[in-house]
Amino acid sequence: MTIDEIKNTLKERGWSYADLAEKLHRSASSIKNVLSGQQPLSPSLAAHIELLFKDTQQQLLMYKVTFPDAVCESWLPGWEHLTPEQRKTAIEQVLLKAAEQLAEAYKRKLTGEELELLERFFGSLPVAPVEHHLDLTPHLLPPTNGYAAAREPFA
Repeated sequence: MTIDEIKNTLKERGWSYADLAEKLHRSASSIKNVLSGQQPLSPSLAAHIELLFKDTQQQLLMYKVTFPDAVCESWLPGWEHLTPEQRKTAIEQVLLKAAEQLAEAYKRKLTGEELELLERFFGSLPVAPVEHHLDLTPHLLPPTNGYAAAREPFA
């Protein structure tokens, strides 16, 4: 999307630079600098603006997030004992729970009219049931030396 296309769409919608900046969670001055040509329009910003201008019923958001083991260990005690598949599932569950909590916090800030509009919109969408299950049981080898449970080596 070019700067001229962005400006034309803003004009068609009656949006100001500040309106666009607010929707993109950017400062109004940074958007003004880009659209006035003082700063280059990055491909990433152009893509975000294009997504914003498209039909709001179809959006694609992709993020790649890498968490250090220390962070994962703080979220999930026993992290070091989990298999790679259990780690993946555990992090997915933690992020899903965090997203649900954020959505609930945001929902509490909405007006009754906004809630009604969202319920009407989302109520018309087909929803597959989501089942949450998280198995954090470490898969340890059976003891071979007579101990009742597997033991960690001494440091």
